[in-house]
Amino acid sequence: MVFSDDENSFGKGRMIEPNTFESKPGRPVHYFTKNDLIKQFKGFNVIKTGKIEDEEEHGENSKHVHILRYIFAEKTNI
Repeated sequence: MVFSDDENSFGKGRMIEPNTFESKPGRPVHYFTKNDLIKQFKGFNVIKTGKIEDEEEHGENSKHVHILRYIFAEKTNI
């Protein structure tokens, strides 16, 4: 699973390269589109991709939801 380009923090902070932003000094984060994620699995048979919401808690009153992309793939014989 990876951060989606639909994540609330996408586009915030200093842009390092396309779809990669430094929200805090020394903390670059890359956000994937569906096509970006599929390209990372060249040579694989992509079975399914999708998005999920993942709630994260940072203490008593600090919750937020991440929007993550996932991929299920199997290695193909090349």
